[in-house]
Amino acid sequence: AFFAAMIDLGLKVNRVSISWDPASPTTIANQAEISAWLPQAQASGTRIIFAVSPVTVAKQPTMSAGAEPQFVAFVQQLAQTFPGVKDYVIGNEPNQPRFWAPQYSSLGKPLAAAQYLPVLAGSYDALKAVDPTINVIGVGLSPRGNDQPLAKDNRSRSPVRFLRDLGQAYRLSGRTKPLMDELAFHPYPQPQQGPPSVGYAWPTAGLAVVVAVFLYLAPQ
Repeated sequence: AFFAAMIDLGLKVNRVSISWDPASPTTIANQAEISAWLPQAQASGTRIIFAVSPVTVAKQPTMSAGAEPQFVAFVQQLAQTFPGVKDYVIGNEPNQPRFWAPQYSSLGKPLAAAQYLPVLAGSYDALKAVDPTINVIGVGLSPRGNDQPLAKDNRSRSPVRFLRDLGQAYRLSGRTKPLMDELAFHPYPQPQQGPPSVGYAWPTAGLAVVVAVFLYLAPQ
């Protein structure tokens, strides 16, 4: 009934959140349930995207020592368990402390992008090893970030600067292979500013920026 309703509404993609718990690193939550509805989704022509991210615990590192290879192994396990799924988002808004911690060192140095990079790179390699046609989608950026490492709360990184941090970490890593096939970005509008056409202040970035980039890149 769910996928029939999607078809009636003209919806063709369903993004499914998959949480990885380091306390149980090989457990796929709700595996039996996913196995039951996934064939129905595929039969209806619905494209399924698995958005895989670690369970976060307040004031604790998102990736403790030894956790990174376990997460990568879990992502590969997902691809082997559900070979019909060809799209994976790795992580969710790692520029926000709610989803990735720590964001900064005690001295205010940005940390999140450099710590996220090996997670994304490892997941890319693991997924491509299972099936080179899998589409690896990276980052899932939040449009917001205050760039205030010493703030009392929400010590976040703006999306533009997070991407710069990620690029710097990529160069320093010496990696030559890609990190991702696509970049995911969450262009939420700001209701207090008016319609979605009203953009965010630099270096945050909202829907207006995404539309502008699309129009710039679109064939004339």
